[in-house]
Amino acid sequence: MEYARVVSDQARRAGYACEIVGHAAADFTDLPDTAGRHRWYEGGPAGSASQGLRPILQTALGDRMYSQWLSLQPRIRPGRHALAEAELVESATGFANATFAFLEKAQPARGDRIFFPNVRWWEAVALLSHRPLAPLLEASDTVILLRFDPPSGATGISALRRAVAGRNIRFFSDTKELADAYTDLLEVEFRQAAIPFEADQLRELAARRPGASTIRVAVPGQSRREKGFHLVPDIVQSVARTAPDVRFGVQSPKLESSEDRAVLQAASRLQSPAANTVRSVPAELLSNAFREFLAHSDVMLLPYAPTAYRLRSSGLLLQGLAAGLYIVTANHQNWLTSCIASNEAGRQAILCDHSVAGYAAAIAEAAARIRSGERFPPRTLREETLATPWAD
Repeated sequence: MEYARVVSDQARRAGYACEIVGHAAADFTDLPDTAGRHRWYEGGPAGSASQGLRPILQTALGDRMYSQWLSLQPRIRPGRHALAEAELVESATGFANATFAFLEKAQPARGDRIFFPNVRWWEAVALLSHRPLAPLLEASDTVILLRFDPPSGATGISALRRAVAGRNIRFFSDTKELADAYTDLLEVEFRQAAIPFEADQLRELAARRPGASTIRVAVPGQSRREKGFHLVPDIVQSVARTAPDVRFGVQSPKLESSEDRAVLQAASRLQSPAANTVRSVPAELLSNAFREFLAHSDVMLLPYAPTAYRLRSSGLLLQGLAAGLYIVTANHQNWLTSCIASNEAGRQAILCDHSVAGYAAAIAEAAARIRSGERFPPRTLREETLATPWAD
């Protein structure tokens, strides 16, 4: 919920009243009491819009389509792109229906702003192709931020081009690379918006980072194959053989929460008694607890598949850099390494081969530097100076 909290704070600072609309299973505990809350999607819309809702913030939160995406992923093979992309669009129909049900009651008008901050391309197609919904979106100031990669097949590209053409809607992405890719693909302007990220409290905690006899490696974030989670048990084992003073804090999923067998096997290994250098950290942490987790770490391991973040962003990288952690990630030309370079953080990041041996060696190098006394203070990042979608 940190993402939603920062977005709602940005909206209020820009003079907007704030209503947050999210996944029916979302935990709103971490959000400010000043934000209106509406739960919907899995269980249908809950309640009705506040009277006089001027303006509106709509955040589409949670892993709405993640389970469907996992079930479709194995079916994407050469020659199957058209079918897979059509299925993805169809899978987002419920999201569009639920959005319409809410906005039909809210009746947004000119001057209201509806913001979709975390949208996949097939969800954008479903939203903009929903005939009763489209007039509601165009009657107000609607902003759609596509945060994930564009479609690669002809069916998806054609569907997205038709959906965005001629719309009175503003489009954003949260990296220049992704905004440029969408602009070139669709011939519609996509602007870069700031990644919802505020690190003042994290920096304050990190500045007081206590010394410790062990070196602490944080492995944060969702446990997905593209994030290299399946590699983590072998990395832990390899590091333990050469650097026994290194300990890992790993955000692990509930064993029933993933459909990826490699991820489940990795989680099971990390939770076994043999993994005595691993502390399991709950997958869902409130903002304060997550900041404490990072501030009490020395190294952040991001074993992401090098091509997964070629264009799109990682808020975890920004948090790790801001907190002054060593960053261990793959040496590949993508947004991660571009962000490291643009923030002149080359010494703070140890780039390596995308392999168990590569990551283990990089962690060992970070540990050796820390033992020698080389640490980094918290820092302010270039990304924190970018405009938000609330700034016209």
